[in-house]
Amino acid sequence: MVTILGLPITIHTLTGGVVFGLGWGNLWSTLGATLGGVGAFCLTRYPQSRLGSSKIRST
Repeated sequence: MVTILGLPITIHTLTGGVVFGLGWGNLWSTLGATLGGVGAFCLTRYPQSRLGSSKIRST
């Protein structure tokens, strides 16, 4: 959610540190940000690559 909305990651990481402790909060925040980034990348790249390749083939 933080990745898609473009919220500052610092707030997300600090909140994770307060809720889960310094080590675990940092781990979960980093893992969540990484998985969110990968998810957003996959949601935009793969449908658009199929759309682009179909347009290239039709010309």
